[in-house]
Amino acid sequence: MTQEPAQSPAPRRVFITPQVPLPDCVAGWMAQAFGEKIKHPPADFLDTLFVVPAHRAGENVRAAFLQKLAQGGAAGALSLQFKTFEELFDWALAGAPALSHPAQWCAWVQTLADARKEDFPELFARRKPEPAEISDFVGQIEALQGALTENFHTIRTAAQALEASGFSDPLWTDLGALEDLFHERCRAFGQPSRAQALMLAARNPPAHPWKEIVLVGHAELSRVQSVFLSALANTCAGEPARLTTLVFADDSQKRLFDEWGVPTQKFCERELELDAADISVCADVRAQARRISELAAGYGRAARGALAIACEQEQSAPLLQDALHRDAALEARAAEGCTLALTAICSLLRRLELCLRQGTFLNVRDFLNEPCVFTFVEQRFDLPLRELQKALDHAQKDLLPANVSEACALLERGRVGESEQKAIEALQWARRILGELQTGDTLKALEHLLEQWCGAFERTGAFAEQERRACELARQTLREIARTRQRMEIVPVVKYLIQTLKAAPARPRDAHALVLENWMGVFWSRAPHVVLADMNEGTLPMALGGGAFLNDSLREHLGLRTAKLRHARDAHMLEALRRSRSGQGSACHLLCPQRSLKEDPLKPSRLLMQTAIDALPARIKLLFGTAAKEGRRPSFAAPWKLKARRVGLEKKTLSVTALKDYLNSPWQFYLKHVLKARIFEAQKAELDAAMLGTLYHGAWQAFFTDGPKDSTDVEKIAVFLTAEFQRLLRENFGEKPNAFVRLQSRGIEQRLAAAARVQADWRAQGWRITDVELPCELQLGGWTLRGKIDRVDERDGRRMLIDYKTFDSIDTNEAMRRHGHFAFRSKEDGTPPELLRWTDLQLPLYVCAYARECPVDKDLLSAAYFLTPREAAKSVIEPWETITHYLGSALERARDVLTQIEAGNFAPAGKPPYDDYEPVFGLDEEQLARLNLVEFSA
Repeated sequence: MTQEPAQSPAPRRVFITPQVPLPDCVAGWMAQAFGEKIKHPPADFLDTLFVVPAHRAGENVRAAFLQKLAQGGAAGALSLQFKTFEELFDWALAGAPALSHPAQWCAWVQTLADARKEDFPELFARRKPEPAEISDFVGQIEALQGALTENFHTIRTAAQALEASGFSDPLWTDLGALEDLFHERCRAFGQPSRAQALMLAARNPPAHPWKEIVLVGHAELSRVQSVFLSALANTCAGEPARLTTLVFADDSQKRLFDEWGVPTQKFCERELELDAADISVCADVRAQARRISELAAGYGRAARGALAIACEQEQSAPLLQDALHRDAALEARAAEGCTLALTAICSLLRRLELCLRQGTFLNVRDFLNEPCVFTFVEQRFDLPLRELQKALDHAQKDLLPANVSEACALLERGRVGESEQKAIEALQWARRILGELQTGDTLKALEHLLEQWCGAFERTGAFAEQERRACELARQTLREIARTRQRMEIVPVVKYLIQTLKAAPARPRDAHALVLENWMGVFWSRAPHVVLADMNEGTLPMALGGGAFLNDSLREHLGLRTAKLRHARDAHMLEALRRSRSGQGSACHLLCPQRSLKEDPLKPSRLLMQTAIDALPARIKLLFGTAAKEGRRPSFAAPWKLKARRVGLEKKTLSVTALKDYLNSPWQFYLKHVLKARIFEAQKAELDAAMLGTLYHGAWQAFFTDGPKDSTDVEKIAVFLTAEFQRLLRENFGEKPNAFVRLQSRGIEQRLAAAARVQADWRAQGWRITDVELPCELQLGGWTLRGKIDRVDERDGRRMLIDYKTFDSIDTNEAMRRHGHFAFRSKEDGTPPELLRWTDLQLPLYVCAYARECPVDKDLLSAAYFLTPREAAKSVIEPWETITHYLGSALERARDVLTQIEAGNFAPAGKPPYDDYEPVFGLDEEQLARLNLVEFSA
């Protein structure tokens, strides 16, 4: 077993108060710490290594330091070495045997291809991934391996560690066994995987000349990185290298950081130094873009040097680029958008993948329209693009052909001129090469075709440097895959090439454009004015990676970085960034949009609410108040209007639960209950709320009819409920549900175990079940309302109607409002709260119906909720003792709703909590109403 490196002294922590941009803070410290060196220019830094968190940090610190030297009259500095951990690990692996990434990807693909479904019953519960799905599956596995490497874990050792801590999951057992097969294949290739090599290199790095190692502002550090630094310090010839870590905080804040200068979880509760005047709440992301463009316009041409903008969300960047161009005459580009993903080669590979998966006529037509391909077709068949497009349009004018053969037949049946004949030849050529790529030596064939297509494009003079780099990278990757001598399916290979180009950096086409930074980039900016866009939950704190197999609980068990540590990291970074822009002539603006492009509500970042307790009410009011719409207007003129008939229901019969649909949205009620519109689902892919309720109710119904309904034995009740739930699950999802359904089912089983505890205690109090799923009926205003009462319990002549609730989260202080029955205002005298409006009439109407069908003294009748939230410890039966006080009001509101339904009042009026029909219309209900796109007729 590999030994841990010898312990080096703990790093020396240097606390720097961030009063100026952070690169300038580091440059100031360097000028003091290396004063002797820079007295005799040019200063030589060959024995010093600066470890930075990002390339941007190194570039800006270098520029700030050289500027400071120039201001002091020094001539410069030689061999300043700024390296990221990624670069250091690549250096450490340079002389070590390890699979290249393409070879490792091939090893995983072949491992999956050879794995038998019966050997991995949990991982392949439904089926093995198809060839077209393998790349995505391998991506998830490699993300998991990368995350586990943080703490020197393989999947196998992680599964063993989880089992030792009481978490045993057959899925992880299967993953570990699959990884064992992968490692066997790596050994057959003669080299270890990159993760294995990296863990070895982290403990045993190569010799080096660095006597001073400076960790520059790392707000996050994994164990593999800290072990690597310690080993690196001990690898220096002679005495260990001196480790120094720079922390952007006051010396008085030492207790908030660990020995490496990384913020601890204490930052999650710390009051951040954020001024409310710096926070701007925008109505939506469009308003946010306009606000930023106004700020930029104030700087004019100086904006590129004076302003740094952080924009993390994909939906925000294009809006912001358009607004800056339109309102501030500034060109902007996204920092992470400078990859080879935007090249014609990558676009060609995407089209090729579609054709290989589905060789439809439309896919082949689009493939022929790709610049590289149509240039080749023009040169080979002497057929200009315009003529080719006209011929293909002719083929689909009267009847859209399903495939290339039908298209050729249609062209031949029509007037076959020279253009049509050449179009037929081009289609047949496309069909032939697609066939060749799926048979024989696919890798060599694809490389040869790329060479042909790119050569044809290059001869036009339109082949830019980016295209050359993309083509060469794709061909080089193909050659590396070919060296593994594995037979590969073409579709996953093409998908892998696309992923490789997406990850490869490209030189920016407009080097003078204003860069829209990411969070880490703006943290290291030298601009005096910083703007942080998208200050919403889910963006900051940033989410952790690791694929679909890791959640935060598992991360904690495995000693990996958790969501709390990421929260602490971003809280520290935000405070440091804000303090670095608190001087004269600098500023830091935080923008928080309230809605997305699709009008979905966005939550403000929790970081914005880390303020003093006395300032919290004002901060909440600011963040959740109504933002100005800023002249909001539709971005298009609607070309259509939905003509809806104001028809009534065929029968004056409704379910009680249908009234809730009307209370939430008359328009949704109309679509669901009048037009009977349903969203089609091809297959059940997960346990949605409706299916969960069905299975949950079914388990309790079986408990009453066939189970130990009078038992007070918690384990006995839990065993029966769980077994019944699993039986119903198999009936609905098959013997082997997919992994996501199985993951959901484990959470439900935990809820059932908690519910068993509640039921046992409830029975011990004397309550016994007398009815379940009891049909009830209520005549009201000429209508018949029908429903099913979940269950009725009885004790000493008292009757209690119980309604099951499986909400994910529950606030136990406000029973009636949290269950969605009505909004209310509490009273200080302890009397029942004042009812403001009804949002659900189900339980009160059930009580009314039960009281009419089964006469019982009003004082002996009540209702309760059986609550089983995701946090199982909060499961409880909670009586609604005062429900009879509200029966008259509930009946009155029900009559009013029925009157509205009879009158046909269904017009869209707002935004319901859940809009199931937005995908159908492309607009939500509020937009339909605002744009007046629905018109009712008699």
